[in-house]
Amino acid sequence: MLRARFIIVIGLFMALAGCQTMPSADLPSGGLVYHFVAVWLKNPEDTAARERIGKQSTAWRDFPGVVHVAYGDGLPGGRKIVQDYDFGVLMVFENEAALRAYEADPTHQQAIREVLSPVAAKVQVFDFTTPEMEAGGLSRAELRKRQYRHYRVFATQ
Repeated sequence: MLRARFIIVIGLFMALAGCQTMPSADLPSGGLVYHFVAVWLKNPEDTAARERIGKQSTAWRDFPGVVHVAYGDGLPGGRKIVQDYDFGVLMVFENEAALRAYEADPTHQQAIREVLSPVAAKVQVFDFTTPEMEAGGLSRAELRKRQYRHYRVFATQ
């Protein structure tokens, strides 16, 4: 009889544990969102393709919620753990909502169709978040100030 109760209690415990809610991936994060795009080009020697992707990436600096954009050639790793790619784009967003707005934007979709798809053999995207103050110890406001200073320097050249 005691054994039967034990089995019932364990069964109930397991059933209730399965009902436990887990944190939703849809919950907004309080930190910055990093969006990294690795691109393998159909023709790795195509410098014009790299320039077009870079120019389009630069255009996203003015998109609402974008804190920073950087791009460049992939650095060969020479190790089994490193997967070499031809070109990379890193975008930093204020939050997840800004990333989702960028992803859904018709201009972004058009850029994928007209700039990236014709020249890319493969594309892989990695997104991750950081805690509120985890961008080298800088707040979002400080990152935004630095971004504007960057624009002023280039605008006067």
